[in-house]
Amino acid sequence: DYYATQKDPYEPKNAQFEFLDELKLVRNVTHTVFGQLKPFITVYGNGSVNINTASPQVLYAIGFTDELIEKILFVRNGADGNPNTVDDYVFMRTYDVASEMRSFVKLSTEEVGLIDAINNLGKISTNSFYYNIASISQLGADKRQMRVETVYNSVMNRFEYWREN
Repeated sequence: DYYATQKDPYEPKNAQFEFLDELKLVRNVTHTVFGQLKPFITVYGNGSVNINTASPQVLYAIGFTDELIEKILFVRNGADGNPNTVDDYVFMRTYDVASEMRSFVKLSTEEVGLIDAINNLGKISTNSFYYNIASISQLGADKRQMRVETVYNSVMNRFEYWREN
């Protein structure tokens, strides 16, 4: 009933989202709420999260504890402690995450169990197939800017989403 009473009424889709922007059509998802959620959500993929690249917020959302997230980030960041540098550690197989981490940090039995449980639920992966790409360019001498956002599907070798502002 709510959707029928809107300024531009519409029927609820009652299906999976095809585009992230569809979330803005959901009741109580304001522009502000959408802006806060957007960096952490996607409608692409199979629902698993790449443990090599996921943000702390996303790792927490799938069930990791704050302490375990700190350990994952410590291992990922390598000896220099900085992300995105040559010494970063990359997990190769989800079923080896706990044993690989033990080479760098101490893990409790509970932490190993949590890693295994999250893996068994299919919530983690060690690679990504969808890539969000954003580009900002300056157009002409008047310095107008254009922003392009796209989602690239590396398996199908195609763009799933394209938006120009």
